[in-house]
Amino acid sequence: MRAGSFSGGIRPPETKGRIENSPFSNLTVPHQCSIPIQHRAGTAARPVVAVGDVVREGQLIAADEGAGDIRVHASIPGRVMDIGDRPAHSGGCAPCIVIEAAGSFSGFGAAAPCDWTTLTPVEIVRRVREAGVMCAHGTGIPAARILAPPEGCAIDTIIVHGAECEPYLTAADMLLRAYPAEILEGARIALRALGASRAIIAIPKSLTTALAAIRTALAAHAGPGTVTVRPVSDKYPQGNERLIIKAAARKTIHAGTDLTRAGFAVLDAATVIALREAVLAEKPLIERPITVGGPGIRKPGNYKVRIGTAVEDVIRECEGLVDPAARVIMGGPISGTAVRDMRVPVTGTTTAIIALLGPDHGASGERECIRCGRCVAACPMGLMPHELDEAARQDRHDAREARGVEACIACHACSYVCPSRRPIGRRIDAARTNRQGAIDG
Repeated sequence: MRAGSFSGGIRPPETKGRIENSPFSNLTVPHQCSIPIQHRAGTAARPVVAVGDVVREGQLIAADEGAGDIRVHASIPGRVMDIGDRPAHSGGCAPCIVIEAAGSFSGFGAAAPCDWTTLTPVEIVRRVREAGVMCAHGTGIPAARILAPPEGCAIDTIIVHGAECEPYLTAADMLLRAYPAEILEGARIALRALGASRAIIAIPKSLTTALAAIRTALAAHAGPGTVTVRPVSDKYPQGNERLIIKAAARKTIHAGTDLTRAGFAVLDAATVIALREAVLAEKPLIERPITVGGPGIRKPGNYKVRIGTAVEDVIRECEGLVDPAARVIMGGPISGTAVRDMRVPVTGTTTAIIALLGPDHGASGERECIRCGRCVAACPMGLMPHELDEAARQDRHDAREARGVEACIACHACSYVCPSRRPIGRRIDAARTNRQGAIDG
């Protein structure tokens, strides 16, 4: 079967050889966790514990019953030491609940797995909501909101993907290889919750072991709902929701069109596993499977990390940095965010911690645009990035709007291919959020 694809995109070197066969290990539970209680979109949950309280592993510590629909749980047992702002990956600060480890890990959730086929869609969504499962892709919205779309929106197709086409990242590949039956069952649970007719598991064609594992699981585990596997291209940014739908289902959904109203729901592999655990065992989201890699990490690999663990603690567990001057990034090296404070915690949407050395640091020595057109060819949304960049530099709001800046998916492919090393993607991001001064000032 020919791999599904999309227009534009880039093919960066994978550089995954050091850890492409690295199974997941559990990092040591940290002495202290700073657990974020603010949604990436800006909504903060309300603490339901106070400083001095003793909490259990998995206990609810913050909730938002409103539009944000957030549930936050203690990732370790211990005592609440503080509730307040802590360093965030964005460079500013965000509200966190700080827990110091103490006591025993007594466990949580159901005593025995339930038979999810007997649950109603409403009950499935309730369990996912109470577990605080959030999606790692996009804005990290609660998975329960995807499983319960607005009235009048009928979901026909679910896309489950393991697309990670940035250098060094291997966690999604390892999830597909290590837990194919669990991913398949999670997809079927999502099908039941949404009443959708089919689920497509989309996997980059180069991940041959993962493709074989999912196909073997499909042959061995019959169940309700139509589930198929679809190879997709290895291009970046394949993991974007609209692009994975284009590649896996051959359906174009234009910017500004809501996915649910087009009949689609998109979930990543880690989220599907988490929602399965929430439904079967009432396990809350307290850890993340991530890649810790790059040439700057002494012991790279794939790890399961407790939410709230500081980046510095993760790196220390991986035997530290090769060079103290290494640049640490949360997320992939193309789309991720530079870590300015090593106390920044792992969140429910963290996919990787990457340390880069020397020339891998990214663009430097910016030069004038030479109108080569490489950014235009690379843009998967058909935009003119060099024109958006110029409009952003001049702070011309009307020009940015006319050139479709809102359709930009912030993949930064334009910056990656620019021979003049212009930070096109960062400037467009800043223009959209009125942070021009933070880039050029």
